[in-house]
Amino acid sequence: MLRGGLTISVLVLLLAGPALAATEGERLFTRKGCVGCHILKGHPEADGTQGPDLSKLYKAKPARERAELAAFIRAPQAMKPGISMPSIGLTKAEAEAIATYLLTDRSANRR
Repeated sequence: MLRGGLTISVLVLLLAGPALAATEGERLFTRKGCVGCHILKGHPEADGTQGPDLSKLYKAKPARERAELAAFIRAPQAMKPGISMPSIGLTKAEAEAIATYLLTDRSANRR
């Protein structure tokens, strides 16, 4: 782990480009349990009912808002006190990878 909580693999993916960051974001979205609360069309495990449907987030938020979305994913209570989404201990790079994934148009990859 590097200073600031960045793992080398996540840092390399973020620097390599959005496609690789989105791939890592999808892996983290699954591994960190986001699939348990959220629906995300095109993701076979994302069928939760507690959180909002994130399927069209890429259309609603411009990619330039990735940093804001990543900050929210990392510390939802700090950005919106009282929200039911918990902080799950993500590093900044992990939250950025998930945000990149969520802001990627996955319509061509839908199953």
